[in-house]
Amino acid sequence: MHNIFVIGARRNQRRRPIEPLAAGSKGDRRQEGISDELYTWRRVVVRTAFATAVAFTVQLGPSQAQISATGLDDVLRPSEHVVYTETNDVTNAILAFRRDDEGRLTLLSGAPFPTGGKGVVDSSFKLGPLDTDQNVLIDHDRRLLFAVNSGSNSIAVFRIRPHDGSLEPVRGSPFPSGGINPVSIGLRGDQIVIINQEMDPAQNVPGALPSIVTRHVTADGRIVKFPNDTMIPLPAGSAPSQALTANDRPFVFDAEFLGGQLASYRLFPNGLLTANSPQPLPASESVGAAAPLPLGLWANPDARQLYVGFVTVNKVGVYTWDENGVPMFERTVPNSGTAICWLRTDRAGTRLYTGALFQLALDPTERFLYVIGQRGSHAAPGNALHVLAVDAENGTLNEVPSSPVPITTQSLDARPQGVAVF
Repeated sequence: MHNIFVIGARRNQRRRPIEPLAAGSKGDRRQEGISDELYTWRRVVVRTAFATAVAFTVQLGPSQAQISATGLDDVLRPSEHVVYTETNDVTNAILAFRRDDEGRLTLLSGAPFPTGGKGVVDSSFKLGPLDTDQNVLIDHDRRLLFAVNSGSNSIAVFRIRPHDGSLEPVRGSPFPSGGINPVSIGLRGDQIVIINQEMDPAQNVPGALPSIVTRHVTADGRIVKFPNDTMIPLPAGSAPSQALTANDRPFVFDAEFLGGQLASYRLFPNGLLTANSPQPLPASESVGAAAPLPLGLWANPDARQLYVGFVTVNKVGVYTWDENGVPMFERTVPNSGTAICWLRTDRAGTRLYTGALFQLALDPTERFLYVIGQRGSHAAPGNALHVLAVDAENGTLNEVPSSPVPITTQSLDARPQGVAVF
């Protein structure tokens, strides 16, 4: 069983940074002049029982989503949105689901949409290769969807058709990632930041290292290299996992999962990326013999606060940062769940969702939270897209009756990754 938890906080009238609260604590507390309120939380057990799936070749069968209608019925209604994930299979593709007002998902006509590349199929199921975030990302202003081809070292770019959410590849897609095994994408204006993890078991390149790379995105969606775009090699085996751009601030953060360090960078408009010294997590947060390792990052949308999953000790780290983007540790918040790996806040920055399944995405209406589930062993069930309804009053979560939507793949070891909503 896997759990999603909500940590809530209330912003004071002077709009100081929010203070996350430990799930399960009682009453109000005051710290640094800030009064916090704990939102009621409830453990959400994400079910992992699935019906027998219809085999997946180039399109999904009716067992995975209701077959979509055609014609005028394909036009999105004002209350509907489209949820995207990628199969991450030997032939990678984007799955696109129309979400109705009750949280039911319907496979879009024309889906899945091939990315022109390959995913990573890791039969060892070891830590690292799929412990990543921001594999699929949307530029809402330009209606572009970006997705990693982790097994073929490229980034696919699609144009989103606004009337129905279907996808059309951008001319020239997919584009080189600038390294081996791209796993995460960050966007800031016309800039794209790519994490190349170099942990794909099918690509054994002697002397290759992980890297973080910058590129630019043209007006028509192509990924191009400008003269000052940067490639910075990273330590071998460090498992960099996320290219988190800090909202409107010129910084990038990454959790080097197996390296045990929090990396930070300054991003300049011309594409230049400069690295700060990476920081180990504080030894004071160890629990017994378990040292904290970072996995899962998110920045508060309205304050200088960075939240970090301390995955091995079941805590959320709270950081601020200085004028150069160097993270400064403040404290941790206990979490009742285990193996915190993925984080998201609401738009107001007053609720933080933490998960131990796989990637999370909050619906633009904030009425639904989407969670990727992955199988844990060869040919096992578990590949699915979960839909959780968000209570408007207290933020608690409940899985909708039609969830989860099983996802089958060509390979019995393939696992979907990434989730984004348009």
